[in-house]
Amino acid sequence: DARNLRDVAWKPNGAFAIIVGVSGAVLNFTGAGLAEAFQPQPLTFSPFFSVAWDKTGRYAMLVGSDDPTKNHDTIWVYNNRDWGPVGYDSGQAFYGCAFTGDGEVGVVFGDDHVVKFSTRTFEGERSSFRSPYTFIQRGCLAPDGRAVYFAGTRGYAYRMDVGEFENNPPVAVIESPATGSTHETGAPVTLSANGSYDPDGDPLVFTWESNVTGVLAQGQVVDVVFDDPGWHRISLYVDDNKAHNVTEFVIIKLVVPNYPPVPVINSPLEGQTFTNEELIVFDGNGSFDPLGDNITYHWVSSLSGDIGYEERVEALLRVGDHVIWLYVQDPEGARVGESVNITVVQANRPPIVYITSPIEGERFDPGEEVELNATYSFDPDGDELTFRWESDQDGYLGNRSELLVVLSEGPHLLSVTADDGKGLSSTAQVNVTVEPPEDRPPVITLSAP
Repeated sequence: DARNLRDVAWKPNGAFAIIVGVSGAVLNFTGAGLAEAFQPQPLTFSPFFSVAWDKTGRYAMLVGSDDPTKNHDTIWVYNNRDWGPVGYDSGQAFYGCAFTGDGEVGVVFGDDHVVKFSTRTFEGERSSFRSPYTFIQRGCLAPDGRAVYFAGTRGYAYRMDVGEFENNPPVAVIESPATGSTHETGAPVTLSANGSYDPDGDPLVFTWESNVTGVLAQGQVVDVVFDDPGWHRISLYVDDNKAHNVTEFVIIKLVVPNYPPVPVINSPLEGQTFTNEELIVFDGNGSFDPLGDNITYHWVSSLSGDIGYEERVEALLRVGDHVIWLYVQDPEGARVGESVNITVVQANRPPIVYITSPIEGERFDPGEEVELNATYSFDPDGDELTFRWESDQDGYLGNRSELLVVLSEGPHLLSVTADDGKGLSSTAQVNVTVEPPEDRPPVITLSAP
């Protein structure tokens, strides 16, 4: 036949045989003749080198090359109704094939390697066998299905346990970051897959990706700096290099970091002293927010409590040592305080002056000594007082709080001034008269009605 037929396999129940050829022909032989009833499309011209049925008759497997000019493999499976390709590409041609006894596993033999695949998932697993000096031409399974025997060029023959193909997928675990966690752009975020492992002890390759920025890094534990704010889906791919690649993911939020505002107290100054009657200027004009956000102000005294909520405030404070705090806050709630220490002292108060002698309107004889007494005078702040007595007629009289003087005849306005030595003074006055008794008006005294 010009189609160069290569291999034949009867269905276990003897219903028909499948014959394959290098030209891509797939023939149905029933004993009565041949028919091209099983041609898998679109591989009409793909060479097929081998065909095999599983013992149950559920599947037939055809292997060869999907490109006549290149050694690229192709595996097709026939399930008595449809054809379907097995998704495995080794880059080389296959020359032989066989099924395990239960039909669950197919084994194909290539130029220098052996591949096992599941007829349930059609996912291939390449064996650890590899020989650059041998092209495998044929192979078969032991009757118990536990071993593979294959032979090739240069007289080589091999046996391999089917168990050598078994490979368990790795387990991917993201230890950090936690899903739903929030992180700042520009700061390192630790991506840790420390809990991941491979049941077979195979070395693993870890790849981290973001749905926003793409591939982030490779490694089991890496630090990554994100520049894009928003929600990121962080995926971890764990590959055992044996056809298994598992994935885990977390979702995290990246936010632009908030830099807190900076409070600056222009006044009052550290250590400054004020009086309780002095308006104190509280000025925070130098305060600012690094991001340019509007900020609020709050002035507080450790003794007097709230002072005000403006950048500049004027207020009186009570006597004592105060710690003055300026708190500034941005719209994100970042609140920072700065403080200075000041002292508020009592303002100087004027002296209180009392004249206990002479009394208002009192009359004296010429030459009579007059007692001048201001000893009950005092200073509210406890300052030491100096006194000065004067008469509008006689002038300066003395500088003690208590004096005895002789005044000239006539009316006198007596004044005493008390000075606290701190710039404040007070004066008290009293009117008296010095005159002979005969010049005095009579005094009428009533002892009874």
